[in-house]
Amino acid sequence: MINSPFLFYLPIIILAMICKYFLKKGGIILKMDGFLPRKTGNREKDSKWASTVSNIVVFGSIIFLIDMWIRFIQTEAAKIPALSGGE
Repeated sequence: MINSPFLFYLPIIILAMICKYFLKKGGIILKMDGFLPRKTGNREKDSKWASTVSNIVVFGSIIFLIDMWIRFIQTEAAKIPALSGGE
């Protein structure tokens, strides 16, 4: 299981935002002008990496949801002995 699920979820959110704002159609194209980047335009079509990054985000989200479901089931299973009068 994931030790800290919300630290696992943070890169998923960051990748999703990068995909949405930089790799998909209508996203921002940046060009380095010395030290600072500047906007040179908007994308007219999806980047070749957009589908790959999107698939990674979906796969990571599924793993996160499965892990959270397992944690919930384990927590509920730990409550059963207390309800039945056991240890």
